[in-house]
Amino acid sequence: MSMDQEAVAIITEALKADSVNLVVTLPEEPTSALIHALREDVYFTIVDAASEGSGIAAAAGASLSGRRRSSSPASRACLSAPGRCRRSVRFLARRW
Repeated sequence: MSMDQEAVAIITEALKADSVNLVVTLPEEPTSALIHALREDVYFTIVDAASEGSGIAAAAGASLSGRRRSSSPASRACLSAPGRCRRSVRFLARRW
């Protein structure tokens, strides 16, 4: 099941509010709408990873070179479990 547009908008705004502009992703259906929207936004740089290990390596390298990591609960929830954050992101976005 793909994310609805409201969830995509909430996540996009949460990432921007937290100054997260690098997204490392594995192509998968639950987040395809989100990744497509982020690709269309010039604010974000999207890196497609071939495997979880290469994604972790890319994110770690970016962190070591000074890229900011997410600190808001909404951003962390979506980045750590994007397929399941659809319901919780609304709650987190309202509270944050």
